[in-house]
Amino acid sequence: MNYAFFIVGLPNSGKEIAANLLATFLQAPRASSSSIIFDALAAQRGVPRWELEASPKSVLRPELERVGDALCEADPACLVAPLLKRGVRVIHGVRRRNELRAARAEAIQMGLSPVVVWLDRRSNNFDNTEITRGDADYTIKNYGTVGQLTKYMADLAFEFTATFDKVDTADDSPDLDIWNPSH
Repeated sequence: MNYAFFIVGLPNSGKEIAANLLATFLQAPRASSSSIIFDALAAQRGVPRWELEASPKSVLRPELERVGDALCEADPACLVAPLLKRGVRVIHGVRRRNELRAARAEAIQMGLSPVVVWLDRRSNNFDNTEITRGDADYTIKNYGTVGQLTKYMADLAFEFTATFDKVDTADDSPDLDIWNPSH
């Protein structure tokens, strides 16, 4: 696969679920940029990573944001570059504009076409996410069911590969025009 997908959005928009679905349909490795932050925080605290991952992310969020901000200030590509070099092609968790610019540049340098997908969901939850819908190549409106999201992610994947049939979900909800090119 010659693409690197970056799934972005506000907290609780379904980024991890969407990344899992897209990676499954593309048969591509996926990871969160937070994995690099967890490694750094575990090293700072002198504890194993699994110990941090056992804690609710909501409890760790302020500290994870602080560590992530510090890492990205020093090197905006530091969270994404190691994942891309390991062969990860679906990444979620990019939050800062300079980080997204560096991610796109890193992907291009590796011969990959970057694709940024904004996962939109009505939410009152905010964090340090600087990226907006306007920064994305595609927008997926995640206002429905997991079945609908599955269909929309399959349809998006279909745009980049024709190796599987489009998914037909037996869902009574109306079929919405969920993904649209943003640019």
